[in-house]
Amino acid sequence: MKVAVHEVHPWEKRLEVEVPAEVVEKELDKAYRELAKRVQIPGFRKGKVPRPLLERYYRGSVEDEVLQRLIPDLYQQALETEGIQAVTEGKVEDIALEKKKALRFTASVEVLPPIEITTYQDWEFTEQVVRITEADVEKALAALQKEHSQWEAEEETATVAEGHYVILDYETSVDEVPLEDGRQENVSVEVGSGTTLPEFEAQLIGGKKGEVRDITVSFPPDHADKRLAGKEVRFRVTIKEIKRRVLPEITDEFARSIGAGETVAELREKLRQELEARVEQEARRQVKDALVTRLLEANPFAVPPALVNRRLQAILQ
Repeated sequence: MKVAVHEVHPWEKRLEVEVPAEVVEKELDKAYRELAKRVQIPGFRKGKVPRPLLERYYRGSVEDEVLQRLIPDLYQQALETEGIQAVTEGKVEDIALEKKKALRFTASVEVLPPIEITTYQDWEFTEQVVRITEADVEKALAALQKEHSQWEAEEETATVAEGHYVILDYETSVDEVPLEDGRQENVSVEVGSGTTLPEFEAQLIGGKKGEVRDITVSFPPDHADKRLAGKEVRFRVTIKEIKRRVLPEITDEFARSIGAGETVAELREKLRQELEARVEQEARRQVKDALVTRLLEANPFAVPPALVNRRLQAILQ
């Protein structure tokens, strides 16, 4: 097999492949012998139909079958022979098959481009490591405390305030018309967390258990739900329950319960070590990012469109 490689782009090659006639003839002969076992032509027993007669009736389909079987293998052999790292399956074209002549075809394929690093030896980068303070440890301890907190029901007379966890039902309407799917039950909202619409959360403040109140929210013109985009939307809310967050005490028992040591001192030390490891890792990541960015700027190369599209599809997914 002969292979000629032409560079179309740094990221694309075109292969011109020529396969000796005897290779193709061997496969054709095998295909005709298999065909003779299956077909029945008047005047001939199965398996005894001469090839010229088979060619007369079945040449096109037999050649198509042989090419479909041969070309993928030949194409792969050509890539391996030439040491080409393909990033796409390749596009085979211009297939030329004539009796007792070499099979010829071309294939276009996107490849990994050559990347030559020409400069980097004198570069210097500074690793900026943040020093962990007692305030950082206290902040991490507070976050850990919040993570292991529990919600307890407030007293019947309590009113909703920022930080409360509210369980509610609501019905949604636009221009006084209820939405078909606008009723929701047992919705949980942590007031002030920003996990739902800020306007919605703010208008819950002051509400009491069992109270029904109307909350109006202005939706932006570019909102994903076209029924709500640019509209004043009313939520008729029924407050079913108000809960408060109860934080655990930071004690030796708490440290043991979360597997962070035997004492509060050991817990604090573990948090400090975790914070230090985290900032060191972040410092290394920033240096690496700076190095890669500078390498790309100093040593540009062409990127195969197939890899760009593949990455785009992954982001979309």
